[in-house]
Amino acid sequence: MAASPVLINLLSQEERSCLIRPITDEEEKVEVLDDLVNLHRPDRRLLFHVGDTMGDFAAIRHTAELGGTGIAFNPNKPLKKSISGLSRDLRKRICEIEFGVDAKPDYTGVGDIIKDSVWKVHKTGI
Repeated sequence: MAASPVLINLLSQEERSCLIRPITDEEEKVEVLDDLVNLHRPDRRLLFHVGDTMGDFAAIRHTAELGGTGIAFNPNKPLKKSISGLSRDLRKRICEIEFGVDAKPDYTGVGDIIKDSVWKVHKTGI
């Protein structure tokens, strides 16, 4: 797993133990994903990227293109618009998880959110 500095602070100790390297640049996300895929050759259903802004769009799209799950977590409007412009096949591999206007997102359950999203896309567990 790779994570931005913001996400690293939200991970549990167990989730942090899976961290391979932090990502300091938004454009590096696709590169990190490709590096991890080439190094470990995981089952495509185990690929995922979680993001909430346009800085995550390329990695969310790329993850879906590779057969994984893109997770738009409380996505902002530009990200939602960009996702809606993708092909139907790619949109089926992207889960949009939204909260009500007044609701505060609970980032503490990142692992559960990923598991639920992978289930929705692939109908299989992690």
